[in-house]
Amino acid sequence: MNKIVVEILPERKKPFRLVRSLLITLPNKKLMFIPKSFRYDGASVPRCLHWLVRVWGKDNLAFVVHDFLYEFHGYINKNKKFIGVTRANADLIMFSLAVRCGASPVRTFFMFWGVRIGGWLSWRKC
Repeated sequence: MNKIVVEILPERKKPFRLVRSLLITLPNKKLMFIPKSFRYDGASVPRCLHWLVRVWGKDNLAFVVHDFLYEFHGYINKNKKFIGVTRANADLIMFSLAVRCGASPVRTFFMFWGVRIGGWLSWRKC
């Protein structure tokens, strides 16, 4: 798994930009490619809850993957072929990667149910 290197931008919306591309092994053992310069917002936590849930943590990989899946409704595999995913699959991938990254079980539980309950709006925007 690649180490995530980001540039922090002054914008509030999508303040993180990848400095180099990522090649991630997904829970189904498939490889996902995310190109450098992809912009994302970390954990999509309402500002009023930032005191409770950090936007950046051990599970940052899960959030860059989740944001990419939500923006494009799929991913690019190692052969540069587009693979579509459902919203439920995107949320399960985020959950699995967060666990694999060592995020706390409580944080992972709330983040998963947060995107399951509220993620439909972001999914439809993209």
